Amino acid sequence: MRAVASKDYISTYEQFGWQYLGRMASVYIWRMEYKDERPEAFTDKDSIISRNNRTIAAVSFSFTIFLLASLAMSIALIFFPSYISANDRMQLIIAALLFAVFAVTLGAVMIYIHKGNRQ
Repeated sequence: MRAVASKDYISTYEQFGWQYLGRMASVYIWRMEYKDERPEAFTDKDSIISRNNRTIAAVSFSFTIFLLASLAMSIALIFFPSYISANDRMQLIIAALLFAVFAVTLGAVMIYIHKGNRQ
């Protein structure tokens, strides 16, 4: 995930056999034909750690949003129940639980990626 690629970024990957397919937001999409073992674009430890840190930063934004939304809904349910109708209360409970599950899942993904940096 690179917001701005260096001048030789695309040509360097193409020299190593990767085919540039395009770009989605700040993510460059590549492919390479292979038969047995899947090729890795990032082969040295420093580039893998850098890629993982960029991924953690991107995931942490969504993690924060889901966590804050879940907390906000939980606070509303706990401290202001008289302002919420029974139907709305059930919807808020379901949404808060769903958002909490998303936050926990994203947190687990970040921990998994971070552990990979230490290996």
